[in-house]
Amino acid sequence: MIFIDEIDAVGYSRGDQQAFAGGHREMEMTLNQLLNEMDGFEKNHEIVVIGATNLEAKLDPALTRTGRFDYKIKVDYPSKVEVKQILLHNLKNKQHSITDATLDEVTNYCMKFSGATLQGLVNQVFLLKARESVNSPDS
Repeated sequence: MIFIDEIDAVGYSRGDQQAFAGGHREMEMTLNQLLNEMDGFEKNHEIVVIGATNLEAKLDPALTRTGRFDYKIKVDYPSKVEVKQILLHNLKNKQHSITDATLDEVTNYCMKFSGATLQGLVNQVFLLKARESVNSPDS
């Protein structure tokens, strides 16, 4: 199994000149090499290639044609219950005084956040609190 996260970083449409700003030739060569490698897989090699992107519309048509990536699976944002569970998971093993009511309020504001964004949010809050405690007059 080969997983390519953010496949749009190398798989931008070759007609989209803005996508290649600064590294046009290198990105096009990387995309061509990827396409060549994918075409070289035999049906009996049992190789599965998964590409993830948030920018499907920007992908090169050669990359998305039949035989390369045959299935599209949309992963939606977490539900309200899932957002709360993700927040709780990221708060685990961290000292905090967040109440259930506060967590519910934060959860309401965080709808349409991905799991990674929620993790980043929690980490950022703790970084800001650490800076605040270092810069406070009591320290």
